[in-house]
Amino acid sequence: MTLQNRKLIPPPHKCLSPLALALLCVISISSDQTLAEDLIYYGKTGYSGDPGVIPSLKEYSNIDIRITGVPDDYKPTSFFGGTTEALPIQSKELIVKGEKSTVTVINTAQSPKIDNNGGIYAKWSSSFTFTDEASVYIASIAGSENGNSSTAITAKQPISQQCNNCTNTVYINGKNVKIIGSLDVGNWDFSQSKNSIELILSSSNSFWYGSAIGEKNNKTVKISLTDGATWIFNGETYASGNELSHLTLNKGIVILADDLV
Repeated sequence: MTLQNRKLIPPPHKCLSPLALALLCVISISSDQTLAEDLIYYGKTGYSGDPGVIPSLKEYSNIDIRITGVPDDYKPTSFFGGTTEALPIQSKELIVKGEKSTVTVINTAQSPKIDNNGGIYAKWSSSFTFTDEASVYIASIAGSENGNSSTAITAKQPISQQCNNCTNTVYINGKNVKIIGSLDVGNWDFSQSKNSIELILSSSNSFWYGSAIGEKNNKTVKISLTDGATWIFNGETYASGNELSHLTLNKGIVILADDLV
């Protein structure tokens, strides 16, 4: 684990989805001088695919998590390969808000053992709330994606950890929000947990590139696009039957063919 007050430069990575890679590269990624209330990690995951970053506070000024790879003893259990997660939390509430606050979560880990990468993950009645002009950038790409697409935001119970009375939520509201990766609220979650992801993107500085996964019954994804905010549908996931049932447009933009971008 690396916890330091310094500027961080993302590691080099091979070309994956051309559009996802282009979106990843055009965004300036740098860290300002850190504060005591910052949550920072830069490095590899553990052998399970989880970096072991455990927030000790409820509210942070800034979050900066960057996953660069997996260790040699990484041991995925799935036939398709493993899943890595940058910031999974359980039974916790995590808040970042304020005009000068930032959230940066980047997972570009690469290995023949990886099926997909994940960004933030709320489980066991956990919640992420990023609001009040906080600048948010979450990106998860790479992996073979044979079993699942790489997921920027997940709110659900793992298949082996069912909880029928859990409520897992992610709420992001801002004018400078950039999300690269799918949003998963129920894929392989057969419990009765109530899962929701809501993005309110309210300016041309905000976009989401990806698709919604696992919507059903009490598991929902809600997207609101205002004043030039954009959703770019990831056509590579179309065959999996993913759908988005709750979309609100107020001068927002939807691009359904990513080859037009």
